[in-house]
Amino acid sequence: MRGKLIAIEGIDRVGKSTLARRLAGFFESTKIPYILTREPGGTPLGEQIRHILLSTTSPTDLCLEAEVLLFLASRAQHVRQVISPALEQGIHVITDRFSLTTHAYQGAGGGLSPAATTIQKELMAVPSIDHLIVLDCDPREIAARSQQEEARLDRFESKSPDYFDRARAAFRSADGFCESRILIDASQPPDAVYEQAESWLMNAMYG
Repeated sequence: MRGKLIAIEGIDRVGKSTLARRLAGFFESTKIPYILTREPGGTPLGEQIRHILLSTTSPTDLCLEAEVLLFLASRAQHVRQVISPALEQGIHVITDRFSLTTHAYQGAGGGLSPAATTIQKELMAVPSIDHLIVLDCDPREIAARSQQEEARLDRFESKSPDYFDRARAAFRSADGFCESRILIDASQPPDAVYEQAESWLMNAMYG
Protein backbone atom coordinates (compact mmCIF):
# COMPACT_ATOMS: atom_id res chain seq x y z
CA MET A 1 0.00 0.00 0.00
CA ARG A 2 1.10 3.55 -0.74
CA GLY A 3 2.17 5.62 2.24
CA LYS A 4 0.26 8.67 3.42
CA LEU A 5 1.52 12.24 3.24
CA ILE A 6 0.77 14.03 6.51
CA ALA A 7 1.42 17.78 6.53
CA ILE A 8 1.50 19.98 9.62
CA GLU A 9 0.91 23.64 8.79
CA GLY A 10 0.37 27.03 10.42
CA ILE A 11 2.08 30.37 10.95
CA ASP A 12 5.54 30.59 12.51
CA ARG A 13 6.13 29.67 16.16
CA VAL A 14 2.72 28.01 16.47
CA GLY A 15 4.15 24.64 17.53
CA LYS A 16 4.37 22.70 14.26
CA SER A 17 7.85 21.28 14.82
CA THR A 18 7.04 20.17 18.35
CA LEU A 19 3.88 18.41 17.18
CA ALA A 20 5.69 16.79 14.23
CA ARG A 21 8.34 15.35 16.56
CA ARG A 22 5.74 14.04 19.00
CA LEU A 23 3.72 12.37 16.25
CA ALA A 24 6.92 10.83 14.91
CA GLY A 25 7.63 9.50 18.39
CA PHE A 26 4.17 7.94 18.49
CA PHE A 27 4.67 6.32 15.08
CA GLU A 28 8.03 5.01 16.27
CA SER A 29 6.58 3.54 19.46
CA THR A 30 3.73 1.83 17.59
CA LYS A 31 6.04 0.62 14.80
CA ILE A 32 4.18 2.50 12.08
CA PRO A 33 6.64 3.01 9.19
CA TYR A 34 7.36 6.71 8.73
CA ILE A 35 9.88 9.41 8.00
CA LEU A 36 9.93 12.89 9.55
CA THR A 37 10.98 15.79 7.35
CA ARG A 38 10.52 19.53 6.93
CA GLU A 39 10.30 22.42 4.50
CA PRO A 40 12.22 24.27 3.41
CA GLY A 41 14.78 21.55 3.84
CA GLY A 42 14.55 17.79 3.90
CA THR A 43 17.53 17.27 1.58
CA PRO A 44 21.10 18.64 1.53
CA LEU A 45 20.10 21.12 -1.20
CA GLY A 46 16.91 22.01 0.65
CA GLU A 47 18.82 22.73 3.86
CA GLN A 48 21.12 25.12 1.98
CA ILE A 49 18.08 26.89 0.57
CA ARG A 50 16.55 27.00 4.05
CA HIS A 51 19.62 28.81 5.32
CA ILE A 52 19.33 31.42 2.57
CA LEU A 53 15.60 31.95 3.13
CA LEU A 54 15.67 32.19 6.91
CA SER A 55 18.94 34.00 7.51
CA THR A 56 18.39 36.77 4.96
CA THR A 57 17.25 39.59 7.21
CA SER A 58 16.81 42.59 4.93
CA PRO A 59 13.43 42.79 3.14
CA THR A 60 15.27 43.90 -0.01
CA ASP A 61 17.67 40.94 -0.08
CA LEU A 62 15.10 38.71 -1.76
CA CYS A 63 12.27 39.79 -4.00
CA LEU A 64 9.02 37.87 -3.61
CA GLU A 65 9.45 36.07 -6.93
CA ALA A 66 12.94 34.86 -5.98
CA GLU A 67 11.60 33.78 -2.59
CA VAL A 68 8.86 31.59 -4.05
CA LEU A 69 11.23 30.07 -6.62
CA LEU A 70 13.65 29.10 -3.86
CA PHE A 71 10.83 27.43 -1.94
CA LEU A 72 9.74 25.56 -5.06
CA ALA A 73 13.33 24.48 -5.81
CA SER A 74 13.62 23.06 -2.30
CA ARG A 75 10.26 21.29 -2.69
CA ALA A 76 11.12 19.85 -6.09
CA GLN A 77 14.25 18.20 -4.68
CA HIS A 78 12.38 17.15 -1.54
CA VAL A 79 9.59 15.46 -3.49
CA ARG A 80 11.89 13.72 -5.96
CA GLN A 81 14.56 12.61 -3.49
CA VAL A 82 12.63 11.94 -0.27
CA ILE A 83 8.84 12.15 -0.28
CA SER A 84 7.78 10.26 -3.41
CA PRO A 85 10.21 7.32 -2.90
CA ALA A 86 9.00 6.90 0.70
CA LEU A 87 5.32 6.99 -0.26
CA GLU A 88 5.87 4.46 -3.04
CA GLN A 89 7.50 2.10 -0.51
CA GLY A 90 4.47 2.31 1.79
CA ILE A 91 6.20 4.62 4.28
CA HIS A 92 4.18 7.46 5.76
CA VAL A 93 5.70 10.94 5.53
CA ILE A 94 5.22 13.49 8.31
CA THR A 95 6.31 16.90 7.06
CA ASP A 96 6.65 20.13 8.99
CA ARG A 97 5.24 22.43 6.27
CA PHE A 98 4.42 21.62 2.65
CA SER A 99 2.59 23.19 -0.30
CA LEU A 100 -0.03 25.06 1.75
CA THR A 101 2.75 27.24 3.17
CA THR A 102 3.57 28.62 -0.28
CA HIS A 103 -0.09 29.48 -0.85
CA ALA A 104 -0.41 31.10 2.58
CA TYR A 105 2.93 32.90 2.88
CA GLN A 106 3.99 33.95 -0.59
CA GLY A 107 0.41 34.00 -1.90
CA ALA A 108 -1.93 35.42 0.76
CA GLY A 109 0.80 36.97 2.91
CA GLY A 110 3.07 38.34 0.19
CA GLY A 111 0.46 39.03 -2.48
CA LEU A 112 1.76 36.71 -5.21
CA SER A 113 -0.88 35.52 -7.68
CA PRO A 114 -2.49 32.10 -7.10
CA ALA A 115 -1.18 30.92 -10.47
CA ALA A 116 2.40 31.50 -9.32
CA THR A 117 1.95 29.49 -6.15
CA THR A 118 0.07 26.55 -7.70
CA ILE A 119 2.36 25.99 -10.70
CA GLN A 120 4.18 23.41 -8.57
CA LYS A 121 1.39 20.86 -9.13
CA GLU A 122 1.85 20.81 -12.89
CA LEU A 123 5.58 21.44 -13.05
CA MET A 124 6.85 19.26 -10.22
CA ALA A 125 4.30 16.46 -9.82
CA VAL A 126 3.86 17.38 -6.17
CA PRO A 127 1.86 14.64 -4.40
CA SER A 128 -1.47 15.51 -2.83
CA ILE A 129 -1.63 15.82 0.94
CA ASP A 130 -3.54 12.88 2.45
CA HIS A 131 -4.02 14.30 5.94
CA LEU A 132 -3.57 17.94 6.93
CA ILE A 133 -3.20 19.30 10.45
CA VAL A 134 -3.38 23.10 10.73
CA LEU A 135 -2.35 24.69 14.01
CA ASP A 136 -4.07 28.02 14.57
CA CYS A 137 -3.25 30.90 16.90
CA ASP A 138 -3.57 34.70 16.92
CA PRO A 139 -0.28 36.15 15.55
CA ARG A 140 -0.31 38.80 18.27
CA GLU A 141 -0.41 36.16 20.97
CA ILE A 142 2.59 34.47 19.39
CA ALA A 143 4.44 37.80 19.10
CA ALA A 144 3.80 38.57 22.77
CA ARG A 145 5.03 35.12 23.75
CA SER A 146 8.19 35.58 21.67
CA GLN A 147 8.85 38.94 23.33
CA GLN A 148 8.52 37.42 26.79
CA GLU A 149 10.91 34.64 25.81
CA GLU A 150 13.25 37.17 24.15
CA ALA A 151 13.34 34.84 21.18
CA ARG A 152 15.66 35.57 18.28
CA LEU A 153 13.45 35.75 15.20
CA ASP A 154 14.38 34.69 11.68
CA ARG A 155 13.39 36.50 8.49
CA PHE A 156 9.85 35.11 8.38
CA GLU A 157 9.18 35.26 12.11
CA SER A 158 9.99 38.98 11.95
CA LYS A 159 7.22 39.80 9.47
CA SER A 160 4.36 42.12 10.43
CA PRO A 161 1.15 41.03 12.20
CA ASP A 162 -0.81 42.03 9.08
CA TYR A 163 1.25 39.61 6.99
CA PHE A 164 0.52 36.82 9.46
CA ASP A 165 -3.18 37.74 9.59
CA ARG A 166 -3.42 37.19 5.82
CA ALA A 167 -1.39 33.97 5.99
CA ARG A 168 -3.44 32.71 8.94
CA ALA A 169 -6.69 33.17 7.00
CA ALA A 170 -5.27 31.09 4.13
CA PHE A 171 -4.11 28.34 6.49
CA ARG A 172 -7.52 28.27 8.15
CA SER A 173 -9.43 27.91 4.89
CA ALA A 174 -6.95 25.59 3.09
CA ASP A 175 -9.34 25.52 0.14
CA GLY A 176 -8.52 22.80 -2.37
CA PHE A 177 -5.53 21.41 -0.47
CA CYS A 178 -6.93 18.44 1.40
CA GLU A 179 -10.36 17.07 2.32
CA SER A 180 -9.04 15.20 5.34
CA ARG A 181 -8.00 18.06 7.58
CA ILE A 182 -8.35 19.42 11.08
CA LEU A 183 -7.92 22.90 12.55
CA ILE A 184 -6.53 22.84 16.09
CA ASP A 185 -6.40 25.72 18.54
CA ALA A 186 -2.68 26.02 19.21
CA SER A 187 -3.16 28.37 22.16
CA GLN A 188 -3.94 25.26 24.21
CA PRO A 189 -1.19 23.53 26.21
CA PRO A 190 1.10 21.41 23.97
CA ASP A 191 -0.18 18.16 25.50
CA ALA A 192 -3.77 19.05 24.59
CA VAL A 193 -2.72 19.94 21.04
CA TYR A 194 -0.86 16.66 20.65
CA GLU A 195 -3.67 14.52 22.06
CA GLN A 196 -6.22 16.09 19.73
CA ALA A 197 -3.93 15.72 16.71
CA GLU A 198 -2.95 12.12 17.45
CA SER A 199 -6.54 11.00 18.09
CA TRP A 200 -7.82 12.64 14.92
CA LEU A 201 -4.96 11.35 12.77
CA MET A 202 -5.29 7.73 13.88
CA ASN A 203 -9.01 7.84 13.19
CA ALA A 204 -8.45 9.48 9.79
CA MET A 205 -5.82 6.93 8.80
CA TYR A 206 -7.29 3.74 10.21
CA GLY A 207 -10.93 4.60 10.98
